[in-house]
Amino acid sequence: MTALRVRDESGFTLVELLITMLVLAVVLSIVSAGFLSTSRAVDTADRGIRDLGDARIGIDAATRLLRNAVRQPSATPAPSFCVADTREIMFFANTNGGPRRVRYYVNSQSELVEEVTTAPDCAPAAASPRVLARNMSSGAVFSFYARGSQVPMTVPTAGLDVAERSDIAAVGLQVAVDGIGGPAPATELVGRVRLPNLVQMGSL
Repeated sequence: MTALRVRDESGFTLVELLITMLVLAVVLSIVSAGFLSTSRAVDTADRGIRDLGDARIGIDAATRLLRNAVRQPSATPAPSFCVADTREIMFFANTNGGPRRVRYYVNSQSELVEEVTTAPDCAPAAASPRVLARNMSSGAVFSFYARGSQVPMTVPTAGLDVAERSDIAAVGLQVAVDGIGGPAPATELVGRVRLPNLVQMGSL
């Protein structure tokens, strides 16, 4: 008589199932971690690009008007700058519409703001603010150079006084936007703007 082979229908053992599930869990965790890491990297890159755009808008706007800085359009000679501080400047500039008073400052929401008015002097005046950049870092934005000097002027807590403001021949800009946060460095653009209308002779 010929013996018939009995088909093995016992399936997987419990140990085999546990090992299979463990391997699948490890693979899924690796795939998930890679996906999350890639998503974070893409998001960080996108925010970095936005921060760079904000910083460029801020520094371009300030540079354009600073180049046209002029003395105050008043009967009594006065310096161009009403305020010269590390986080705020107010000065007069020639535009297509004539002399304008321009103010750049970082507000309490860490926004770099521009205000342009037709005010003829440094007295308070209503103005419509325009936000140029958000998530500004806490460091200095503006620095100042006197005629013939390559060394930034020391800015006291109250800002430069009248005599010091009268001697400003160039303004340094440091627009640092930190929209990403965390340990990543802020997106930063720097520059120095010479004020040709305020410099009668010599250059920086």
